Amino acid sequence: MIAHVARLAIWEWHKLRRRWIQWILLGIIVLIFQGILWGFYIGYHVSDDAFGSLIPPHEYTSIGTGQRIEFTCADLLDGSIEEKLASIPVEERQGDDQWPGLDAELEEWQPTCLGYVTPQETRAVFTLPFSLSISGEAIPLFAIPTLILAASIMGVEYGWGTLRTTLTRGVGRWQLLASKLVMMLFAVIAAIVILALTIAVASILAGIIPPDEGGPLVFSAPASEWIDLLESLGKMIYALVPYIALGIFLAVLTQSTAQGISFSLGYYIVELILAPILGGINDRVGDILEVALIGQNTSEWMGQNITDTTRALGNIEPSDTVRAFFIILAYSVALIAAAVWIFMRRDIGGAKGS
Repeated sequence: MIAHVARLAIWEWHKLRRRWIQWILLGIIVLIFQGILWGFYIGYHVSDDAFGSLIPPHEYTSIGTGQRIEFTCADLLDGSIEEKLASIPVEERQGDDQWPGLDAELEEWQPTCLGYVTPQETRAVFTLPFSLSISGEAIPLFAIPTLILAASIMGVEYGWGTLRTTLTRGVGRWQLLASKLVMMLFAVIAAIVILALTIAVASILAGIIPPDEGGPLVFSAPASEWIDLLESLGKMIYALVPYIALGIFLAVLTQSTAQGISFSLGYYIVELILAPILGGINDRVGDILEVALIGQNTSEWMGQNITDTTRALGNIEPSDTVRAFFIILAYSVALIAAAVWIFMRRDIGGAKGS
């Protein structure tokens, strides 16, 4: 039975590779990541602190001394903020009933540095092996093409009317659906591998072409860094499984490519917009959404992109990857089971044209 599903999956791949949609989606993903990599490359060479300059410093003029001091995110990392504060009178730092004080101002300003990227981190984005890690941080960029392709490979069978013909040849219903799921999984793996290869080539080119950025083509990272990278790419594949299941389920439910894609993207966009809004209104609602939504759990599963500035601010909340693993698994199983249940019981009509 497994061999039969494998043969059907290969057959599905031969059918898919003749279409343009998967190559267009792959091209878009590759271009986006190349844009990210070369954007950081240009930013690194344009200025010593290109991305730090995007975050305004905190400017303060001392009441007692008249001295004008500028606090930057770089000061936060190298510890020079304390040196600058040493010249400020204690009463100005502590404030009074009318004014909270400089320390309170700096505490309010520091979270703006969470988006600060040091020059070393900027260079790492386009240098191996760390440049490959940007693919693992971009599940949202992969989720949309995955939903589109998953809904398309199932919906097109209804639209062209080929589903009935295929089933009358003796291909089992659940075997056909399983083969499409398997094919989609391998298509996602292939896309990630191709993306990783293009990023690796671009990283090598970034170290060869002028201007010389004064460093090795590959950071001298220990073997554990490469292992962590492979683990991140593996986690990314797992995080995309519920999106494959969602796209196929909605295509089976609607029997339409257009509606399957529309509902899939609609869910994704609503989740992307509403989750931060509702979570910001009420903490309890935010906790519920963290458990209930696919996107929230895939983000938890992949973990946070922690920069040096984030560590300095002490604003690190460890991701609950165990919970996220099981919620992703539950979503995947439930959506696939629902798709199989509907597909096994519904009559298959002729071509629907959509």
